[in-house]
Amino acid sequence: LSFETQEENSIIFNLVLISSLI
Repeated sequence: LSFETQEENSIIFNLVLISSLI
């Protein structure tokens, strides 16, 4: 398992949260 993928998933998750707030 690579930590890079996990970081990317967290970033995408944050983007989804921000987009849902808008």
